[in-house]
Amino acid sequence: MNAMDSNRKMFAAIIVAVLVAAVIIGRILIATAPKAQRQPGERQARLVEVATMAPSDERVKIAAYGQVEASQRINLAAQVAGRVISLSPRFIPGQRVRAGEVLLQIDPADYQVALDNAQAALASAQAALSQERGSQAVARGDFEALKLEVDADERALMLREPQLRAAEANLRSAEAAVAQAKLNLERCSLRAPLDALVLSRTVGVGAQVSGANMALAELAAASPFWVMLLVPVDELRWVELPDAQGAPGSSVELRDVSQPKASPWRGQVIQLLDAVEEQGRRARLLVEVDPQSAADGGALLLGSYVQAQIIGRQLRQVYRLDPAWLDDDRVWTVRDGRLLGVRVEVLHRSESTVLARAEFADAEQVVSSLLNSAVEGMRVRTADQPVGAATEAAGAGQ
Repeated sequence: MNAMDSNRKMFAAIIVAVLVAAVIIGRILIATAPKAQRQPGERQARLVEVATMAPSDERVKIAAYGQVEASQRINLAAQVAGRVISLSPRFIPGQRVRAGEVLLQIDPADYQVALDNAQAALASAQAALSQERGSQAVARGDFEALKLEVDADERALMLREPQLRAAEANLRSAEAAVAQAKLNLERCSLRAPLDALVLSRTVGVGAQVSGANMALAELAAASPFWVMLLVPVDELRWVELPDAQGAPGSSVELRDVSQPKASPWRGQVIQLLDAVEEQGRRARLLVEVDPQSAADGGALLLGSYVQAQIIGRQLRQVYRLDPAWLDDDRVWTVRDGRLLGVRVEVLHRSESTVLARAEFADAEQVVSSLLNSAVEGMRVRTADQPVGAATEAAGAGQ
């Protein structure tokens, strides 16, 4: 037992001696180790994208939407009654017809008979007038030979003047009857009153039409079309309206929203309506558009929903900015590697463009990338500036 206790005490003494030696050696190493010199950190300038500013003359562009409608709609009716004997092959919904083109033919037999009778009555009236003129010549000769002293009324009766006027009136009536009969005969051919699109037709061959009270078809003027655009009232100051001197209104580009890649159609503002839309409190502009004006030849369809861009008044020497570049009423510029805020006067703002005036230097660089937590004087660099150069510039400016 004594030997074991002695061994344990010896082992514990050795462990303690090793630990003490390790602590002493560690302190010596720490005390004699070289001290590291603390180096100041390099400031890295933030990378930003920039756009170079240059003033230019710009047109204000106003976006609006509307629906295409016909400038004229016509309910077509015949002016004479009768049975339909033929229809034009183009007289079907969706077709385009020319002014003067025969669309429908009514049986002309009865009207031809009426014309023949009127012409016969005209020939009879002409003969009666010729006979009466001969009788008047004989009466004038007799009156002059007798040298009678009579008043004006008796003289007119003796010279058969009332009979002559009656014969002349009968002739005019017969001529009018012939003209009416010819007109009725011509009206048996129902013609398109203008270049038009056939919207609907309600009659066929064999149908009996009763005249002007019976609508046979609906037509729409083939050109121009109209579009009613709704624009904010405060945007009207940029829109040019036609005036009494003949100056045209603002031009308009229109695109079918269902065909965004198709060429636009050209239109023109022709009227400002004198009432404001009640729900949105927006003004209404009437635009006239040529449905065949697209560069790719595409046809504009009635009822199409279109996006319009009104080309408004011109602003001179302004800057075109992206709305994302603005920080309230200023933009950030880069001068000597630092941010500088420049206030701008916004003249017109749209979804994609801001037109503004500002006191920019020549070839001023405006920050066009997203810049969070920007502050005046922050160090920045552009893509064409090396990192090392930007860092040296930052150090030189401290």
